[in-house]
Amino acid sequence: MKKIVVLGGGISGYGSAVLAKKQGFDVLLSDAGHLADKYRKVLDE
Repeated sequence: MKKIVVLGGGISGYGSAVLAKKQGFDVLLSDAGHLADKYRKVLDE
């Protein structure tokens, strides 16, 4: 499986992570701040 790291969990980082997952990547999203609950819920699924 291909792997990708997304730095930053804002709108663009979140979108990139979701798209990468749909394309078959194993995704690691990293953010030094707080990730919005609505984003966290979708990413956890």
